[in-house]
Amino acid sequence: MCRHLFVIGTSNAGAEYTRQLVSREIKGDELQKEVVNHVLEKEIFSPEFINRFDGVVVYEPLGEKELVKIAHLMLADLSQNLSLKNITLTVTDETAQKLAKDGFDPAFGARPMRRIVNIVLGDLIGHAMLTGEIKEGDKIRVIPGEAKEEFKFEKIT
Repeated sequence: MCRHLFVIGTSNAGAEYTRQLVSREIKGDELQKEVVNHVLEKEIFSPEFINRFDGVVVYEPLGEKELVKIAHLMLADLSQNLSLKNITLTVTDETAQKLAKDGFDPAFGARPMRRIVNIVLGDLIGHAMLTGEIKEGDKIRVIPGEAKEEFKFEKIT
């Protein structure tokens, strides 16, 4: 027998409308009320369905500050993985800012950032390791390149 049950559902219903409201600096309780009313008016969900939930939480889109924090966390994961191979990775704030800028998509949030870290940075560093450009014990710094999703590395002596 279940005494306490929490069911959490997520949806992108009203996401575009939420972005519009946030761009007009509508936040907090007013944002929540506006989005729920929009979802009901557009009949995205029926009132009966929404009433089955005790609460509705509307998430505000990520801002630049939050995206840079996420970028630092993802780069810290990469650094930790490289440390297992005795390679020290240093990341500049400029690199995290570029990753946050290049890796954000309003439709997908910060998910593309993970792809850039795994594929772009992973391939860059992995290729350098395979060619011997980066070896065990090396210290490297990732720096932003000129083009979108372009990064470079330099050895630190």
